[in-house]
This record gives sequence, C-alpha cells and structure tokens, in this order.
Amino acid sequence: MNLEFGKILNEEITGREMFLEELEKLYPPEDVHGLNHALKVERKAFGVLEIARQEGELKGEELIVNPLVLSFAALGHDVGYTRDERMSLDKFEHQSEGVKIIKKIINKDFGLSQKGKAGILMLIWMHDNTAFTYPLKSRGGEPLLREKQIRQREEVVAKLGFLTELRILREADSFFATGEEGLRRTIEFSSRKGLPFFSDGENPLRADMWEVSIVSNLRLSARRAFEDAFTQKGKILALVNWMVQEREILKRCQQEGIEYALDPLWTEKVNEHR
Repeated sequence: MNLEFGKILNEEITGREMFLEELEKLYPPEDVHGLNHALKVERKAFGVLEIARQEGELKGEELIVNPLVLSFAALGHDVGYTRDERMSLDKFEHQSEGVKIIKKIINKDFGLSQKGKAGILMLIWMHDNTAFTYPLKSRGGEPLLREKQIRQREEVVAKLGFLTELRILREADSFFATGEEGLRRTIEFSSRKGLPFFSDGENPLRADMWEVSIVSNLRLSARRAFEDAFTQKGKILALVNWMVQEREILKRCQQEGIEYALDPLWTEKVNEHR
C-alpha cells in the first residue's frame, strides 16, 4: 500500500471516514458513478502519484502533493451525478453540481485549510474537462470547452499549488473509462441514454463526437484516457486498454456483418509514443 494512502486511511489524522460517511448518504454504491467508483479512483490516484515519483515526472515543488486534497477530491469527484434531474443529456453540469455539494460538506471540521478546500473544489470542477473538449451531439456538434479555456483554468490551479493533484486525478479517473471495467461502465452508461451500438448513416464506426453511438463513446473514452495520462506507465496502459474497446467493437462488427476498421488515432498515438 502507498505510504501516504495508508496515512489517509487513518481517520484520527485526516477525518477521511467522517467525510466518507457524508458521501455515503449521497452516492449510490453500485452506480456507474457511485461510491465504489469513487473509492477505486482514490486508491488509483495514490498509485499514480507513486508511479510519477518513480518515473521522475515530478520536479521541485511538484513533488509536494497534498494527500488530503487528492483524497477528498477523488472521493467527491462524481457526486454531482446525484443531481441528475438538474443536468443536460451530456451531464456537463456534474462538475459544477459536485462543487456545490462538496462545498457544503467540507465546511465541517475535516482538518482542511482554506487553501486545501479551494483546491478540492477546483479539482472537482475540472476533473472531466478533457472529455468536454470533444464535440457533443447534444450541443450541435460543438465542444463545450476549448483548449485555451482549459489552460487558463489550469493556470489558476497551478497558482494555488494543486496542478499535480489535478493531473493525477484526471489520470486515475479516466483509467476507469477504459479496459474491461471501463468497457462495461461505458456501455451501461450509454445504453441508459438509449444510444445504439453503431452509428446511423454511412459510417457505423464514426467517433467524431460524444453520444452518436456506443462505439463513439467507447473510442472517445479511450482517447481521453490517453490524453489525461501524464505518467509514461499511464500512457502505455491507456493504449493497452484502448485495444480492449477495439476488440469489443470488432466482435460486434463480426456479429452484425459490419466491416471493421481500427480507430486510426490508436495507431497515431502508438507511433507518437514510441
């Protein structure tokens, strides 16, 4: 077990269990974005931190990571999904709704500084930003965020001193959108929205925007995981897990008599990463 994560589990030091009790009142335990997912992301985040240090990815002040901020942000990152009735089809608002919920909770005594509280809220507000730089069908084929907007927001987080925590959280969260577990989660989440497995029209494998089909969501989730991985091991795992999505798409193509073609961006990213 990561040493810092082991310390976090000690409620006498951190108040983590008290915070978790508050979240248990809100999160559905087995939902795609429920408590079990949050706990997995928290544990994964500390694993990413350890890998980043081993790889030498962190230099100078980047080596100083606030474990409380990372833990609380990971646990609370998707709690905004509990306000589903307030959100649009693409669920963009789950980040801001999550901030509203967590802001009320962390006003209690969990041993957090004001700066730490601000960091937690910023991480929750920005953890899914990469996904929303891709076009969305529900928004007329336009993205909700531009790269410039994300860079500006990251500058604010960097000034607070929590950019490393944000990058770790993004890698940890996006990891669970790919691979065997991510495949199941993405298919379940997409099916709830009534999406077909393949896109209508001439290209059933199109993946140029969210919510066109399950295929588009699978491929964009894989691309996002690669983009959000900032450790070298994370990049490699993202490419490996991307192929889990592709194998499922290939299997469905064979079942439906549809000609399969590998996501060209996978090959592009593999060549870039060599």
